Amino acid sequence: MTAQRQLNAPTDVVVLEERATPSGHTLAIATLNFEKTLNSLSLPMIEILAPQLARWNAREDVVAVLLRGAGERAFCAGGDIQALYHGMTRNHAAKLIQRAVLPSASRPGKESMSANPPHTVTGCTRPRLLWS
Repeated sequence: MTAQRQLNAPTDVVVLEERATPSGHTLAIATLNFEKTLNSLSLPMIEILAPQLARWNAREDVVAVLLRGAGERAFCAGGDIQALYHGMTRNHAAKLIQRAVLPSASRPGKESMSANPPHTVTGCTRPRLLWS
């Protein structure tokens, strides 16, 4: 049987786990876990996923990263537009401005104003499997 290690709570919006392979390597698994919005990507998801992808990318034993969506309806329906709208209206009402800053894979050492996960995913040198 393959050894499995849960890295966070199974109720988190992104569930992280690792599975040992028979060859002694590690398969990293990230499951988008918000079926109510068809696993639409939100800032809390990015805040969990981006640093973990960087950690997995830095490890020699991680041979692949499997990204999947919880449930049977969708892998990921894109960005969570409702959460973005509600956050913008709350910030506007409170006179706050927030922005998500992620490193840009195309410009090492520079920052991107986008919270678009492909910047992070494409910066990962490990093989990636997307599964719905």
